[in-house]
Amino acid sequence: MMDRWQRRGLMVSLALHGLLVAVLVVGPAFRAPDRSLPDLPLIEFVPLRLVDEPDFRGGQPQVQPPPARTAPPSPPARQEPPRLEPRPAPPDRVAERRPEPEPRRVAEPRPEPEVQREPRAAPARRLPEVSTRVVTRPVQPRERGGGSADDSARENAAEVRARQEALRQALSRLQELAGSSTEVNVPGPGGEAYANYAQYVKSVYTRAWLVPPDLDVEDATVTASVTIARDGTVVSARIVRGSGHPAVDASVQRTLDRVRSIGREFPAGATEDRRTFTIIFNLRAKRLTG
Repeated sequence: MMDRWQRRGLMVSLALHGLLVAVLVVGPAFRAPDRSLPDLPLIEFVPLRLVDEPDFRGGQPQVQPPPARTAPPSPPARQEPPRLEPRPAPPDRVAERRPEPEPRRVAEPRPEPEVQREPRAAPARRLPEVSTRVVTRPVQPRERGGGSADDSARENAAEVRARQEALRQALSRLQELAGSSTEVNVPGPGGEAYANYAQYVKSVYTRAWLVPPDLDVEDATVTASVTIARDGTVVSARIVRGSGHPAVDASVQRTLDRVRSIGREFPAGATEDRRTFTIIFNLRAKRLTG
């Protein structure tokens, strides 16, 4: 038989085991679900609707085929007007010929005597006098400041070189982005645009992250945990795994402190009051996407 102390120890052991079982069963109900989706691509648009499905697109509207074209009705046959027979011409009336009157004789005019006129001599034309004197025009001295044209030409050439260099850097950055593993996607056309809520949260923090320009670290990764309320307010945000570089960790912490709300509430149909997201800040991907 067990004595009093053994029975008391057994009761305490049973109570502790029961409490442990209760914590394991009931505890997850009071904990915000951890939604760790680090592999979602970034989105560069503001979706009209947020969902919990790990997908985003522009919708798939049902496109109705265009109605079949009906052949135009053939024009009616052209009817020829009836031909009209010409009327017979009336017989010609022979007019009676009247005797023509005799022409009157007109007296012939007498010829006038011809008068010979002497031709007048045409006046001689005067030719303009041509001066053989050489005219010399004074040459005006060149104004000072002729070097301004050279200066403007040099400035234009420098500006053209700067634009070419900026274009070359932009093309190089696009080539690096095309060859990287970071995805930057936009939805297709048609229908209502929607995106995953965790994907939207990750995009908000990634765009808000400001990397110091004088940072000499090539690559680093920081893992953070962010808890968001139903209305989009950030309840808590902290770093759970640092990168080992104090400057990188400090820039991520400033981003977590600066973002107070993500601006969008939970998707329709959500039942929890809070959600916890795991966000990975990657320095190399941030430099490629900007």
